[in-house]
Amino acid sequence: MSARSYLLGRRAGWRAAASANLTLGHRLQSQGDGWYRSQRLDGHVLGCVWDRLRCRLHLEAGASFVMTTHSSDVDRGDAGVAALPDDEWSAPVAVSGPFEGKWDALITSPPGRYLWLRLYVVGNAQASAIVDWISLDYPRNTSLRLLPAIFSTSEGGRDLNERFMAFFDAMRDGVLEEIRDLASVIDPRTTDAEAKHDFLTWLGAWFDIELFRSWPVHRRREVVAHAGELFRLRGTPQGIKLFIELATGRKVTILEHYQQRTWWFTSAGLLGCSALFGSPLVSRIRLDGTSRIGETTINSVPSPYLDPFSSMANSFCVLVPSHGASDDAELSTIRLIIEAEKPAHTTFEVYAFGAEMRLGMSSQLGLDSVFGHLAPPSILPGHERAPRLGVTATL
Repeated sequence: MSARSYLLGRRAGWRAAASANLTLGHRLQSQGDGWYRSQRLDGHVLGCVWDRLRCRLHLEAGASFVMTTHSSDVDRGDAGVAALPDDEWSAPVAVSGPFEGKWDALITSPPGRYLWLRLYVVGNAQASAIVDWISLDYPRNTSLRLLPAIFSTSEGGRDLNERFMAFFDAMRDGVLEEIRDLASVIDPRTTDAEAKHDFLTWLGAWFDIELFRSWPVHRRREVVAHAGELFRLRGTPQGIKLFIELATGRKVTILEHYQQRTWWFTSAGLLGCSALFGSPLVSRIRLDGTSRIGETTINSVPSPYLDPFSSMANSFCVLVPSHGASDDAELSTIRLIIEAEKPAHTTFEVYAFGAEMRLGMSSQLGLDSVFGHLAPPSILPGHERAPRLGVTATL
């Protein structure tokens, strides 16, 4: 028969026959001395061999946790169990604080279909004890079945060998539990992100992603969840933009300065918007021109022939929509992100801008603002309709 468990606490809450000085809910909590006795737990078969108790404890210094059990093939009822003398209960098994983590102990009660659990918390007003959850495993299913049959011939020898093998089974189960939990540990959506056990930051370090503890946890999880994509796009405008938006939630625009060049290229220049020579961009001196001392330079490095390609290269700016009072902190965060993600040879600036156009306040739709493309007005002779102000013409 495969092993099963009774799980007390967590979502199911606690099923208590009686208790004193313990706060019952999704976990047991005590400030001082207290005790708890469960209702009967049914193993569903006569002579069930109950295996072990597992729990998660938080014990401060001075507090201790004690467990005893009683088993029987007969349902004694709550009143009958309450009247049992102490020698009908198993020998107590205890753990003392300070202690935090998982704890387990073998159940030494004789075989029986029903089991009752009795817990004691011993402490003082300053030392608290918390039991997050308790799991009772049954029936006992040790690795003794894998050994030669001679180790299981006598009843007394079988019981001794089962208890002996239980120590090694517990170590094996601990390793298997770690392996089962590994998927949730390395998943950025579920891994621990608390300050004391911050595994999320360590996951980000696999991709050389620096996470700041001041960021909200859900933002940090989003960044690590996209670590593969960020690593592939690292150093590109798309990668920097994605990182900023994941970390801050702001939609930013990145403008590379080379896109602002006004040089005249074949089939690419605009009349009135492009320049044949680039003195305004690189400040080279021109004979009989308007060059001024201190503003223009006489040099040929780099070559003037490279000016159309080298001017305004390797620099960019990040445009961030302004949100008000929180701007300073977030702008500092954005600068740190850019500094960590940009190519080393590039320079950048960060600009915050507010909402300039507000319909009905600083802008009027159809007068000084339009949505989409507005056809230029036509006043050519023979036009069927005269231009209309605000429709086909603007003032």
